[in-house]
Amino acid sequence: MMHWNKISRSCMTLPLLLAIPAQVLADSTTAISDFEEIIVSAQKRDQSLGDIPLAVSAMTGTDLQAMGVMGSADLARLTPSLALVQTGPGQNTVSIRGVTSSYNLAPTVSVYIDETPLDFRTDARASASDTDFFDVSRVEVLRGPQGTLFGASSLGGTLRIIQNQAALGEHQLKAEASGSTVKGGGEGYAAKAAVNLPVGETLAVRASVSHQKFPGYTKTVFPVDYFAPSASDPVTDDENGRNERTFLRLAATWQPSETLKFQPSVIYQKSNVDGYNQSDSNRNKYTYANQFTPEYTDEMVILNLLASKDLGFAELISSSSYVDRDTLSIEDYSALSAKIYADIMGTTDDVPELQTLNYFPVNFESWSQELRLASSGEQRLGWLVGGFFQKVTNDTNQVVESEEFGAFLADLFGIPATSDIIGYYSPIKDRQFAGFADLTYEVTPSVSISAGLRAYDLKQTITITQTGILAGPFTPTVTSKQSGVNPRANIMYKIDEDAMIYASASKGFRAGGGNAALIAPPDACLFGDAYNPSYGSDTVWNFETGQKATLFDGVLSINSAIYQINWNKIQGLVRSDCGAFIANIGKARVRGIESEVVLKPVDGLALRASFSYNDAEIRSINPEVVGIGVNAGDRVIDVPKTNFSVGADYTREIKDDLQLFMRAGLQRVGSTPTSYTTNDARTIRDAYTNVNAALGVGHGPFQLELQGQNLTNSFQVHAINFGGLPVPPDAARYTVASPRMFMLILRYSMN
Repeated sequence: MMHWNKISRSCMTLPLLLAIPAQVLADSTTAISDFEEIIVSAQKRDQSLGDIPLAVSAMTGTDLQAMGVMGSADLARLTPSLALVQTGPGQNTVSIRGVTSSYNLAPTVSVYIDETPLDFRTDARASASDTDFFDVSRVEVLRGPQGTLFGASSLGGTLRIIQNQAALGEHQLKAEASGSTVKGGGEGYAAKAAVNLPVGETLAVRASVSHQKFPGYTKTVFPVDYFAPSASDPVTDDENGRNERTFLRLAATWQPSETLKFQPSVIYQKSNVDGYNQSDSNRNKYTYANQFTPEYTDEMVILNLLASKDLGFAELISSSSYVDRDTLSIEDYSALSAKIYADIMGTTDDVPELQTLNYFPVNFESWSQELRLASSGEQRLGWLVGGFFQKVTNDTNQVVESEEFGAFLADLFGIPATSDIIGYYSPIKDRQFAGFADLTYEVTPSVSISAGLRAYDLKQTITITQTGILAGPFTPTVTSKQSGVNPRANIMYKIDEDAMIYASASKGFRAGGGNAALIAPPDACLFGDAYNPSYGSDTVWNFETGQKATLFDGVLSINSAIYQINWNKIQGLVRSDCGAFIANIGKARVRGIESEVVLKPVDGLALRASFSYNDAEIRSINPEVVGIGVNAGDRVIDVPKTNFSVGADYTREIKDDLQLFMRAGLQRVGSTPTSYTTNDARTIRDAYTNVNAALGVGHGPFQLELQGQNLTNSFQVHAINFGGLPVPPDAARYTVASPRMFMLILRYSMN
């Protein structure tokens, strides 16, 4: 408590900086670089970033390139309280402010590409796909629950990736080619291009395309004996985790009149992954055991039609979206078969290979429609009203097959031989209706208050069918319904045109789901009282105060916030002796502080720093699940208490039309537990430091850049699987970041 009070007092003194006369620093500088105004739509209408009383980080496409941000993983280096757990090459689980998600649950951060929500459950490895930022207009990170305007899964916040739209009357062309190499791994390359073409005065089209190969950097070895790993086990693949990704986007803008606009777009993305970026705790770094190389494919299509009509007093906006995503994971589950065999035989000696394949396809299909009306112009009363509908189908299949292990089990149980160890099929259908409204009233030129709410109605239908030797019983169709209201309110005080302080309260929620049947009646099972065919939503309340300021004639920018989040009815995994299931297990509290600082002391130089502290703690556990391993006072898993980064970028004009630029950055991520139920040192994710740098030159439309990532070659663990599948017995399997990597990039841009 003492530490929290000190942090609170420190944060609350930040607004006092706003009263310092601007001349204090302005007179001592030789050149001033003003901060560019960024227009964002975090409140679903265009506003200046500095006028929004919310904790929002926003970077334009130019900023992203200048700071070396090429995808979501890079974004986490620079954004306070934003954390990404890499579940595989190009796949991420995103969390904000310590509100985390886990396997088989809906996300806690809603990810949008333009106006399309991508709220994928973390089944298999079908978490949020990484998106290339090559042709992006800006990226917005909304920290804190956004349940009023963005709905379900905005429990911790919202990540919005806004692509460049087709621009009327403009010819634009940009292209990029790169090559990369990683220490101890392979080589990669990328080719990217985007073009914007006007077609008359009222129509324009834009196309962007890229193909990338990300180098692998882990090795697989054949486990001669799972229970006695040896340095002599043969290497079967020395470039695991290589990933090829193709991206295509076509967009158009048609504006038949000054007040009417249509913007259709289509996105296609496909990834092919050979192996994963993993490392077993009982082997050399960047090495893991498998009888064959895992495979993963991810194919996604996004269609969107955005239409807007200026009515004079307001703007009417319609967004219609369709998403179709197919993923297929083929993994080696031989370690599972070996462990079961050893448990049955009572010895780890002479365990056969028992090659076992896990085949895991997932199909996600979503239709969504949003219609909203937002007031126009400068008025004392600003308002927004809208409605939202979404229909989602999420079909999950799993087949675990092994002829040798199946024959062993069939002989053991006295049944006909089969290779079908377990089969699982689970179609989930979600339907959501919501209506929302938001009002902002300017009480005085300096004081504004706002309030909003979202009323929602959810319906989910789930059926789970199991087959095979080790299958549980059939689960009948379960239908669950949920409804509620998500309010928010805030007050803002503008000290002047460049500084404000604010306070807010907001609520967020995440939809519940269904469970497979246990293999015995619940009252005969451990923690059976907590079992329910369906589990409910979890909710958060966020209480926050913060400040934003641009000081000293644009030399210094400081944005900070302090907050408390109360997390109720947390969705968590319960492991019973009759099978695992999801339940609402208890409550947690997050107390945190975050800050972003940018200093531009002279022309061409920017010094940046971001910091976040999140004390995320379990506060209580429901009586039905006491004993599962989670206790009051435990830290919430996968939440580093501290995370900070510092960096600098510098651009200098050497002579006419020739520029030199350089940047360097350091990120420090604190340690965190990754398991509630296993108090093993191998489940603690160690702190790590990441150092990146770049040097380049620009001449006319061309730019050449050399990047170095993880320059200290530190071993960085992003996720830990201990005791789960498909981990070898008595080992932890780490998901690891890349060793030292260098990349050479050539760019061309014509406007």
